[in-house]
Amino acid sequence: MILKPSACRAFEARKPGRRLSTKRVKASDRASSLPHEHGAFSPDGIFRITQRVCDFQLDQFGVVNNSVYCNYLEHCRSEAFHALGFNVHETARQGKALALSQLNMAYKLPLRSRDTFEVRMWVERVTGARIALGQDIFLQATGESD
Repeated sequence: MILKPSACRAFEARKPGRRLSTKRVKASDRASSLPHEHGAFSPDGIFRITQRVCDFQLDQFGVVNNSVYCNYLEHCRSEAFHALGFNVHETARQGKALALSQLNMAYKLPLRSRDTFEVRMWVERVTGARIALGQDIFLQATGESD
């Protein structure tokens, strides 16, 4: 796992007792029919989207800049809502925009140029006007030994 957002109100990402891992995701662990740019829900209710690091997302040390991870997570949330038929932009135009009120992340491994990774999102709970979501990012297996 590259990072684990640990808390997010409105989109809350907490999973008490869940141990974090730095393992790479094997190709056999991924859903085989995932479209690269749009993602899909798997039978276990987890939305998965595969992305690739672009060079402009790197900092002076050759790793993805910390702020870019927020973009990866937002892209995943947006695509998941779209897959469910929920138009986030139309909701915002009606003055009912979803607001992200808190986001905390624990960085486990850096992403580097041209790395392929998977962003996952699942619903933790729904209460009143809040939706609690869990998200994580996993580096895809490259065939190289870890």
